[in-house]
Amino acid sequence: MQKHFLKFVFVLAMVFTLTHTTRADVSEVESLRAENAQLKARVAELEKELARARQTSTELAQLAGVETPDESEQTLEARVKEVVDEKTGQTVMRTILSEFKTENSRGKHFLSLEFVKPASGDGKSVDGSIEARILTGATGSQYMQADHITITADGQAYDLPITSYDRTLRRAGDMRRRIDISDEELTFTLPGDVLEKLVKSSTLEGTLGNTKLTFTRDQILLMRAMQVRKADLVAQP
Repeated sequence: MQKHFLKFVFVLAMVFTLTHTTRADVSEVESLRAENAQLKARVAELEKELARARQTSTELAQLAGVETPDESEQTLEARVKEVVDEKTGQTVMRTILSEFKTENSRGKHFLSLEFVKPASGDGKSVDGSIEARILTGATGSQYMQADHITITADGQAYDLPITSYDRTLRRAGDMRRRIDISDEELTFTLPGDVLEKLVKSSTLEGTLGNTKLTFTRDQILLMRAMQVRKADLVAQP
């Protein structure tokens, strides 16, 4: 009788162990499947980001005058616009907006570069400088008193005076609740010798009031692109 009882206990213990192990294995498999699904989703996301990064790199290389197998004028026109002012006859070259990385400011900040070629025969000389504009969104009057921007390229600081300032008021929200929002626009000149330093820098930062601006690689390449395209434009009759 005792032997039968011991056998029963042994069998019961084995069944419990197998059941527990099976449940644990199933739970572990489900966990691994979920983790695998997350990893696949992340890989797909990273592949998309890499594709976008490669496309951006190709476009900027084309803008900077670097030959690529699929160089396209359409890409150039998409990033740098050239128009002729009907009143003055001047050719204006302007980049698309490119967003800064910022600290100590909640509003968005964008950079735009511009060069105006004097009309032929007006006697004006052309130097290596270009105009830079910083456009902000929802910053109120944060930069109304700013009189300069400091740009630091690989540890070398350049203080550049603000040459113009403008603030635009717009309204947001629905009819029940409208909010007044102020956007700002500041202009400063990038002299040719300073621009030459900036386009060759590995790190580029700016200080505007209390806001720290980090120039992205995209923005540095756009500066280089403007420098090259400006030289081509000036060389034209």
